[in-house]
Amino acid sequence: DSTASTTIEVTVLVVDDEAFNQFILQQMFSRLQILIDVASNGEEAFEMINKHQYRVIIVDYDMPRMSGPELIRAIRNLEVQRDLNRSAIFGHTAFGEQ
Repeated sequence: DSTASTTIEVTVLVVDDEAFNQFILQQMFSRLQILIDVASNGEEAFEMINKHQYRVIIVDYDMPRMSGPELIRAIRNLEVQRDLNRSAIFGHTAFGEQ
């Protein structure tokens, strides 16, 4: 007799140009035993997404090179072009860093 085991792999990408935010999110997901990939800007993230499909993407709204909204539009276009499942995308912003 063999027992089949099913595990669900969640692949998370964090896109944020602030090292502190990256650290906090890494700690949060680590406690849930979920490994994450980190990109420091939208262009870097888009390169990573071209190579690997992420189930969950957390995107900072205001970043250099490619903003959060620009990245999200690029991701959605890529998903349509390649007929991929849509990633769950969560946007965030931090106020008071002016």
